[in-house]
Parts: sequence; C-alpha cells; structure tokens
Amino acid sequence: MVAQISFILPTLNAQPHLPTCLTALMEGLHAGLIRDLVISDGGSCDATLAMADAAGAEIVSGAPGWQAQVRNGIKMARGRWLWIMRPDCILQPGWSETAAAYLRSESTPAFCPVHLRAPGLRPMIWASARNLSAHVSGAPSRDHPLLLRASDVGAKAICPKGAQVMPVRASLSSFRLSPEAASTPSGASVPELTISRKA
Repeated sequence: MVAQISFILPTLNAQPHLPTCLTALMEGLHAGLIRDLVISDGGSCDATLAMADAAGAEIVSGAPGWQAQVRNGIKMARGRWLWIMRPDCILQPGWSETAAAYLRSESTPAFCPVHLRAPGLRPMIWASARNLSAHVSGAPSRDHPLLLRASDVGAKAICPKGAQVMPVRASLSSFRLSPEAASTPSGASVPELTISRKA
C-alpha cells in the first residue's frame, strides 16, 4: 500500500509525551501507512521542537490554539488522509492493521475511542461520556484521534458530522494537556520517522 496518512500533532510543551506517542506510530511506518508526520507547535519552550526535528517531522509554528494549530498542520500535510491527535495519545498495538483495513473499505471520517491512563472512577466516567457523545452525534471531540480525507476538511468545522467509530483504542495522559507537565525522564529516546521528509 502506498503511504497515505499524514499524522498531525498540535503541540505545546509536549516534551513529556512525544517519545511514547511517536514510538506507538512506528508500526504504521513499518506497515507503509505513514506519508509524513507534521508537528504544529503553538510556542513550546521545552524540548518539543528538538524532539520533533530528531524524529524527522515537518514542523510548523504559530499561535497556540487547537483549531489554528491543526489547520496550520493540514497546510503542511501531503497525505490523502489526515490523522489528527493529541501528542499525549498512545495508539494500541495493532492499530496499523485496523487502519489499513479501514482505508481499503471506507471513505468516511472515523475516530478512535479514548481512555485515560489514570486510576479511579472519574477518568473512566470522563472517557465514557466523551466516547458516547461522539458515537451518538458523529462529531468527535478534539480529544479523540481523528482520521479523515484531506478533501473532507471543512471551512468551519475540521471534521464534518457523521464520523464512524474505528476500533482502535487510544489512551491519553489526562483530561487536558498541561504545559507544566513534568519533564521527560532522562535518557528517553525519540524514534526517527525519516520517511516524513521524502518527496
């Protein structure tokens, strides 16, 4: 399969999360799915941009804000399909096989259900409510990893309503990303996705 997916990650001081997020993407690179990786940064003052550069990502910088950063990333993306997700998102093993099957059979936008990597009832309720709302409305939140054709991006809403559920589980670190999150542990490595810079 010709690499079709551009991954777009809107970041702001995402240093603690990028290594594990990008490591999970490696299976998509090996499966030949990933066309490029775009880091759309909102003014990070930690090692986010250095990590992105080491991973071979295309980098675009601009004002902070999810919608603005995603749209800046879309302008840089070269894939026919866009996969937009938070930089603390970890896709479960086997996601690339599910995504490849989806690309072969579907053309509508899709989102991945999320859960939080945190104990307790409140994170479970939060994720369940997010997932149920997205499933019923067909309009995923910005917390859900989103897969859609580049040609389907709307002028107002990035994702048109009617998104389907794709059975790929994704985990998030918290309810919302915090720029003040703890630093990446010493020695954390960043996988290199150098395919992103090929024509």
